[in-house]
Amino acid sequence: MDLFTVPTVSCRILYRFVVIKHGRRDVRHFNATFNPTAAWVIQQLREAFPYDTATRHLIFDRTHLGLGKDTPTGRPVTPRPSPMAEVVALPRVGGLHPRYEWRDAA
Repeated sequence: MDLFTVPTVSCRILYRFVVIKHGRRDVRHFNATFNPTAAWVIQQLREAFPYDTATRHLIFDRTHLGLGKDTPTGRPVTPRPSPMAEVVALPRVGGLHPRYEWRDAA
């Protein structure tokens, strides 16, 4: 689990809560808010572990550092296709987690 901050373009702080299943490093639950409260965090835990699905142990492994700052599922490095190519962001997860790709300039 991680609760971290993301500064926005409008100079606000967005708080993100993420639960990753350790076995396959799959995202089990995520959410974001501008105003985290104890009640909000408790609700996120309820949604991440409904009914009797809560794990017995939580592992603190600093997932992003343990992977050499790579993504859990991994992706091959794509070389720049041309000198004029630029990086573009493709929104994912409702725009909270963009994916970046090379695009040739038009």
